Order: sequence, then structure tokens, then C-alpha cells
Amino acid sequence: MARPLREVHPGEAYHVTARGSNRQSIFLDGQDCQRFLMRLGRTSQRREWSCLGYCLMGNHIHLVVRGDHGAISDGMRDLLGGHASSFNHRHGRSGHVFGDRFHDVHVGTTHQMHAVLRYVALNPVRAGLVSHPDDWTWSSYAAMVAGVIHPGTIDLPSLHGIFGVDDGGAWIARERIIELVRRGIPEAAAAARTRREPAATGVSPHLGSDPGWGQSL
Repeated sequence: MARPLREVHPGEAYHVTARGSNRQSIFLDGQDCQRFLMRLGRTSQRREWSCLGYCLMGNHIHLVVRGDHGAISDGMRDLLGGHASSFNHRHGRSGHVFGDRFHDVHVGTTHQMHAVLRYVALNPVRAGLVSHPDDWTWSSYAAMVAGVIHPGTIDLPSLHGIFGVDDGGAWIARERIIELVRRGIPEAAAAARTRREPAATGVSPHLGSDPGWGQSL
């Protein structure tokens, strides 16, 4: 059966998600995450994406990207296909790494964009993996707070523009983003407390081997 046509808004923003096949892990350690981010940076540049946010979880990913139909579809094919090949080769596996085709939701307003960026940043908190989003290494929010942005992964001028400032006011945008996300921590923490599923096991957000990696939301 042919897949339904995907509604596309050229040059606009999308919240894009992709999950592991049968909810299996797509990252087993920090090196998997590092490789994915390097590939994300290359893909963003090659496909002329404007990537505004990301969060890597154990068995799924969140991206906030801006681009036209070809950029989104071709870029996700490159990104997911490349990661799957690298993941299988590195861990001596075979078969599908990702499940169904990636899912995207159009982000049409500044209010929606703020909500999506906060949602993505707080994903690990809602999953009960960390108590504060700064502590989840594998998100663009934590990278921004730490001042260590992986090359090519985030279009900072566009991100700053979403918060009403130009490059000359980068520190203002940073404070506004932090305030936006931190206002959502109590609600995310409450959601974590009410979750019924036990935390999955895997690597910690800091490359160790502690349990707590990969809860699916």
C-alpha cells in the first residue's frame, strides 16, 4: 500500500521524531551519540537544514528543524540510514535499527515553537532520567547551557531570532531560553513521578554505565 502524502509547509519548522524498531535502543553508549551528532551537523549543512533543537534518548530522537520538503525527507534518510549502518557495524548487529518512517509535526507559530523547544529539552526529566535538563548531556539545551555546541548541529542565529534578539544579544536569547525551559521543570518532574513504567537500563547521560537510559515518551 502506498504511503499517504506528507503535508509539507516549505521552509517552515517541524518537530521530527524517530524511534528504534520495536522500541529497541538506537544508542548504546556515548560514542553512538557523538557519531550521531557529527552526522547531524553534516546533514544540516549538506541539506541546508536549520536545526533549532535536538534531544537524543536511548530508543528515540527529537529534532526541531526548519527546511523544505526535500531537505527534510532527504536529510532524514541520510541521517537515520547513516546512523543505522554505523550502529550495526560498530555493535556487530544487522537488521533494522529504526522502526516506522520518521514522524513530523508542523510548528506554525512562535508560541508553538517555544512549547516544542521546552518539550524537547524536558524529555529526559519527564522520563525520570534526570531531575534537571542541564544534566542530560545529549540535548541541544544542555549543550547551549554548557556553551559547547557540536559543530553544525544548531543554527544559533535562527534560534536567537525566535526569542526576539539578533546575534548581538546572544546572551539575552540564552537567558530567555533557560527561563522558558526551567518554568516547565516542576510539571515535567511531576509527570516523571506518575510514570508507571520502570526506567530502562543503559548508559547514563554522562557516558557512564548507570541505569536510566532510554525511557520512551
